[in-house]
Amino acid sequence: MNDPHVARLTYRIDPAHELLDFTATSLPAEFEVGTFACRVEEKEMIVTPREHFASEEEATAVLEPKLRAWEAYGEIVSGARFEFVQSAVQVVDRDPPPDVIAERGTSVTRVRSDLTIAYNIRWSPPNFPPPAPEWFVETEAVSRLKGVLRRQREGRYPLLAAAYDVFTQIKAHFGGGDEREAARVLNVSANVLAEVRKLSARNDPEHGRAVKQPDSPPKPITAEDEAFLKQALTALVEYAAHADGGAPAESLLALGDLRSE
Repeated sequence: MNDPHVARLTYRIDPAHELLDFTATSLPAEFEVGTFACRVEEKEMIVTPREHFASEEEATAVLEPKLRAWEAYGEIVSGARFEFVQSAVQVVDRDPPPDVIAERGTSVTRVRSDLTIAYNIRWSPPNFPPPAPEWFVETEAVSRLKGVLRRQREGRYPLLAAAYDVFTQIKAHFGGGDEREAARVLNVSANVLAEVRKLSARNDPEHGRAVKQPDSPPKPITAEDEAFLKQALTALVEYAAHADGGAPAESLLALGDLRSE
C-alpha cells in the first residue's frame, strides 16, 4: 500500500463471567473515546479513528489503554465486568497506484479467527457502562478497592467484611489513618464513613465479618442497611478514583444521597 490508513477496528465484548450479557441493554450506543468514535452493539464494538494511523499497531497503542480504563471504570460504577478483545482491523489505501482504479478505496481486512466465546444469558445492565473520564487512572489503591467490590458483588466476600475493608483502606490511603481527613480528601460527608464503619462492626450471621466478638449478641442489618452499604461502597470507590486521579469529586457525597437521614 502507498498510503495505508486504519479505517476501522472491531472489538468483541467478552463478559467476564456467565452471569452477564448485553441482550437486554439499550443498544446500539455511541461513545467518543479520545479521537475514536465507538459504536457498541450487543456482542461487539466498531471503532472508527478520527485521526490518521498508518498501522494497526499505531492505532491500538493509543486506543487500548483507553479501553482498559473503560473496563475498569465501567466495573466500578456499574458492576458489569467485561473485556474488549480485538477481533478484526480494516486498513485502506488512501493513495493506490493510478493504474489500479478498480481497487481504489478497497481495503485489506484481517480477522482473528482463533477467538471463541460462550454466552449464558442471566443479567443485562440497562445501559452500557460509559467510557472512563480523562482523569481516571487505575492506581494500585483503586485497583485494590475495585477488587473488594468485585468479590462482594460476586458473592465471594461478605458485605460487612467488604464494607470494613473499603473503610479501612480509604482511611489509611487518603487520611493517613484519620477518618475525618479521609472524608475531607474524598469530598465525602464524615457521616457517610461513620455509618459504614458502624454497620461493618455489626454481628450479623449472614453478612458479617469472619471474626466475631463472642460476647456480642447477633444484630442483623436491615434491608435498608444492606441497600445503603452496597450503594455506599460503589460511591466511595468512585470518589476514591476521583481523588487518586487528581480530580476530586465536585459534589459532596452526603448521607442523604444514599439513605434517608
